[in-house]
Amino acid sequence: HRLRSDRRFTDLFTTRYQAFKEIQCLGVFHQQLRTQPESKPYLFPFMQVDDQHSALSKLYQQVRTAMLQIHESRGSQAAVDQLLKVAEECISKPKMSKPPHDAMKNIDRRQAFKMLVWLVTYYDFFFPKRTSQPMCLVVGKQLKPYIKDEGVVRLIQSFLHPRWLIENKESPMPLREDAQMLRILPDGRIQRRDHGGKKVDPLYEMFIPSRSGSPRDQSDIDLCHCLANLVGVVLGCQPQSNHLWYHLFSPNELKNTYMTGFMYDSKISPEGLLYDCGVELTAEGQYGRPDYHKHATRGTYSLHSLYFLLWTNFGAFCISLLTQPDSQSKIHGPIISEWQAIRHYCVSQVKTMWSYLRNNLSLSDEEQSFLVTRCLMNMYEVNMNSSTVLHGILRTKEEQDEYETKWHTRIYTPGWNELHCKFDQLINSFTWYIENKRRTR
Repeated sequence: HRLRSDRRFTDLFTTRYQAFKEIQCLGVFHQQLRTQPESKPYLFPFMQVDDQHSALSKLYQQVRTAMLQIHESRGSQAAVDQLLKVAEECISKPKMSKPPHDAMKNIDRRQAFKMLVWLVTYYDFFFPKRTSQPMCLVVGKQLKPYIKDEGVVRLIQSFLHPRWLIENKESPMPLREDAQMLRILPDGRIQRRDHGGKKVDPLYEMFIPSRSGSPRDQSDIDLCHCLANLVGVVLGCQPQSNHLWYHLFSPNELKNTYMTGFMYDSKISPEGLLYDCGVELTAEGQYGRPDYHKHATRGTYSLHSLYFLLWTNFGAFCISLLTQPDSQSKIHGPIISEWQAIRHYCVSQVKTMWSYLRNNLSLSDEEQSFLVTRCLMNMYEVNMNSSTVLHGILRTKEEQDEYETKWHTRIYTPGWNELHCKFDQLINSFTWYIENKRRTR
């Protein structure tokens, strides 16, 4: 069987090693793995400890060091100047000096700077609960001319100072009694749930859990990490160059266009069909309506790549609702039906697609995080390729078909292939060591 988790592999030969210590040949694994860093499959390659030579990795370390120094020095001018120096270099020299073999050779440093500021904000400030008023002020003042976009500034500041995140409690009950509501059970199964209940904000609680004292599930943490990576990729690409930029910062412009993942041959329109009417899947993750089959058999994507596509679409909507003050009015009604409990609906879709990916592809949590993050990295690389034309707004059916085909063939499929290569290496290395020991006896 394929070994499917670095975490479980490490745990097996460290904390649970007592059950195997009599097997002498396993001792070397115990010695090596007990000092091995925690597996973090959700990190982009340039954020990994073993990737310190790529141009993007070096820029990431510069941004990270400067931002942490601003926080630790409480906003000293010397620390601020260091970050501004990095920003100025990215503006004045937008193209990286890179070796020919560097996969990131087409990166625009101006956009990469925004992406890296965001990733440091999330992983080094928000996730470890490190609120930083000095860094928040720097983003809103000194960095604003480099970031330029008000929505991006608001996004980053909200995660540096989480009190700025938008909480909007609502009843989970849709206004239509026949509306389907799904919930995720602890074992990953999906089940219909009854309507009703007190007003809550599941979107806010997904990132800011209530203080119940119980530890967060690792799968929920990985989900939030991957949503942060999704935001990072959107910021790293040119504005308006892929459809997720509109989901995140300008969802009202999606009205009267063809939207990815929508399985009817029509545009999204309040006078016609809205987005939630054309993305319904069954509790088992199959196509929910017979009318969808025409779209499904065109060959633009598989059911599995559709899960990932819809996860990104609703994930971007979630971050938009959480950070952009006017987002709800731009989504609720013009794009998604008014009778939906919008925040419950978007979170439900994100978690449901997340579960479909894990359950229907038989993935471990770790494999899932790796797959999603590598697919996002593929999206970034495709967007950076000057020979590739991606339309952020899809005006025609032909543009939608072309976009979804690229999504499957150049973003999802390479990620799926890389997943198998990565995790097969674990069991291969283990098997090689055991066989080698047998031969030398």
